[in-house]
Amino acid sequence: HKYHAPVLYQTFNFLLKSITMKKRNTLISSLLTIFLFQSLFCFSSAASSRHWFRQPIVKSCAVAGVLCCASCIKIVSTGNECLVERLGKYHRSLQPGLNIIIPLFERISFQDTNREQILDVPPQECFTLDNAPLTADAIVYMRITDMEKASYKVSNVKNAVLNLCLTHLREEIGRLTLEESFSKRGTLNQALVKRLNDICQDWGVHITRVEIQHLQPSHDILRAMEMQMSAERKKRATILQSEGERTKLINEAEGRAGAMLVDAEARKRSIILDSEAEA
Repeated sequence: HKYHAPVLYQTFNFLLKSITMKKRNTLISSLLTIFLFQSLFCFSSAASSRHWFRQPIVKSCAVAGVLCCASCIKIVSTGNECLVERLGKYHRSLQPGLNIIIPLFERISFQDTNREQILDVPPQECFTLDNAPLTADAIVYMRITDMEKASYKVSNVKNAVLNLCLTHLREEIGRLTLEESFSKRGTLNQALVKRLNDICQDWGVHITRVEIQHLQPSHDILRAMEMQMSAERKKRATILQSEGERTKLINEAEGRAGAMLVDAEARKRSIILDSEAEA
């Protein structure tokens, strides 16, 4: 057909170039394009001919060809990556853009994003070094750096990271006392990031940061802390009050001593003046 000839000619040129340059994806896409346009050509030829008894068969072939070509096309969004298995074995990864896969022989085994992801660690009960119960939760920021390792080194990478963070969160809190767990939250975050990265690097995952959201003591601990704070405030108030009274007494004593010295000096000068006058 005169309308299909230029497209088929360009497709055959791509086919020859792909064979020469040994580009697999270009070769497959060229073959699929030839098949698609050949099906459309047969459909248009049958539609314009008088052999109406052949039209259903040609239409079915054209529809099947279009569906086959559509199933071969895989569009990957920016920031995502897909892994392809051929006959059950890892073959390649699909980068963002238009990609071609072979139906029945190839399938998408794993797909995820390379962007930073957020995992919400649910609240869990922990115990500090001084056996104080705490309820702690956190947020984990992670990024998949190697999609192949994330797929084949662990069955469910996000669930694995989540459970690993739960375990290490309890362990790190158990190394601190109750007061240290509140005052050294930044140190606790850094320790969690380091310990998680030591394990997750084998899974192709990088932990960028871990943020402890809440550290909630039990009700008994809260009441004890409130009583302790109240006692500390009363103690400070008593100390300040006693120091004020002490300062007051010292000032009064110094004032009386100063007055007596001034009175003695005045009498001394009076006696000296009287003796000089008699002489």
